[in-house]
Amino acid sequence: PAPNDKANAPSQVKVFSLRNIAADSVQKTLVDLYGADGGFVASAQPQTNQLVVVGTEGALQKVEALLEVLDQAPTDAVVKMLSQATQGAI
Repeated sequence: PAPNDKANAPSQVKVFSLRNIAADSVQKTLVDLYGADGGFVASAQPQTNQLVVVGTEGALQKVEALLEVLDQAPTDAVVKMLSQATQGAI
């Protein structure tokens, strides 16, 4: 098999500690967005508010990028949105 073959790509495990959103809510969102065939399996750990994800490196990067957007303090999201709007006006 080719080294870039997704079916044979090695699985990795990554644990995401969430600060501003509930792990079980994020798990549901991931399933809603990517379905069961998203290239990864996510398991919520509500007691520690962590999300354990097993998948290929590419799938883990996709999940991590999404979590960076979703797991922001509400004020951070507003500040970011306002600064982008301000930059567009300049």
